Amino acid sequence: MLGAIIGDIAGSRFEWNNNKKSLDMNAIQPQVNKEARYSIKETCAFLGIHRHTLRAWTESGLIKSITRKSNGRPAYKGIDILSCWMSVM
Repeated sequence: MLGAIIGDIAGSRFEWNNNKKSLDMNAIQPQVNKEARYSIKETCAFLGIHRHTLRAWTESGLIKSITRKSNGRPAYKGIDILSCWMSVM
């Protein structure tokens, strides 16, 4: 019991400043070609997000991906990157 209380106190010390959830997305509109296709890495760089965030946004429908026929990997159109950026900002 005492160990659990000490663990809660010690753990809360590290969680103290984690209540602020800020979006670390680029505040400047991405400069993309609306007709071009971009990889996951390029899309994340344009939006300023992690690839796991991009995957979650794709699964939730916030951004639409297409599948490249050459390698089967997802790609993102520039127009979809811009529309996602506008909807989140």
